[in-house]
Amino acid sequence: MKNIYTSVKISLGVQQDSIASAIQQTGSTYGRKMMTGYLLADGVLASERRVGKILKTMNRPYNEMRRRGARNLNPVPYHADYMGHKVHIDQNEKLIMFGVTHVLAIDGYSSKVVAHATMPIKNTLTIYEDVYRVCCQNTDITFKGNHTSKPHQQRII
Repeated sequence: MKNIYTSVKISLGVQQDSIASAIQQTGSTYGRKMMTGYLLADGVLASERRVGKILKTMNRPYNEMRRRGARNLNPVPYHADYMGHKVHIDQNEKLIMFGVTHVLAIDGYSSKVVAHATMPIKNTLTIYEDVYRVCCQNTDITFKGNHTSKPHQQRII
């Protein structure tokens, strides 16, 4: 059986030219992994190590910013100051074919389950009575630092 795989060696200068044109096309946001994939899609086979070295020499300020993590930090989507400040209500219907639906209320500050309900089919009245209403009653007294305060009274009908 013949070897059907062939490899073509590309010189460092040709790879640098390919990466330089790719930087012109994509901008300065691609790192070594993204640039390697982009080059491979164009038919240029280069190792991540070589692409990283070329990017470091040709694109130095952007490489330094990526190394320091300027864009790699995930922003915090929200911030809860105290328990009861933000509550997340979520449901899981994966077992609906077996007649089970779970609904949970999770506190955004402590990540604790503050209310839950399990029902055979999704029922908005059950969710309101067993999850939302209980959650509002449980978080009636909130803690701010060392002080305990009672927020505005909510009228639940």
